[in-house]
Amino acid sequence: YLYEDAKDNVLSFNNAGYFEKIYISRRNKNIRNIINEKELLFSLENQGFRTIYFEDYSVIDQIKIMQSSSHIIAIHGAGMINCNFCKEGTKVLELFPFYYQCGFAYMNANMFRLDYDYYIGEPVNKLWKERPIMENFYVNIEIILKFIKTKWKM
Repeated sequence: YLYEDAKDNVLSFNNAGYFEKIYISRRNKNIRNIINEKELLFSLENQGFRTIYFEDYSVIDQIKIMQSSSHIIAIHGAGMINCNFCKEGTKVLELFPFYYQCGFAYMNANMFRLDYDYYIGEPVNKLWKERPIMENFYVNIEIILKFIKTKWKM
């Protein structure tokens, strides 16, 4: 009920298309980083994606962004909970480190009727150092771009 109440009480953005395709990054984090994120950002921007950092926005603005997005790519983490505010049918691609995957966002996506997929990154280390969720990882950018072109038909 909390999500429905919040969705009903937040006015949508007046920026048609500005946040339609987004990549949610995690700035200033020491864990669960994408090693080749700069290259990924460049490739996604060429596909029309806008990089956002939720720490730059209020909770209300985060909800507005999610409500206006049609395509979302994000690293697994707290920002993914905002997918609960997406409109039905929003396409979501969650990026996981190699040694850690969690079905929480998948379950939420099913409840809210989102088009959810995931990608498991390539490990940096053969064995994780601390905890699996903390590990940095590589993303095969060609696989991500192929996914966008074939599954999302962009």
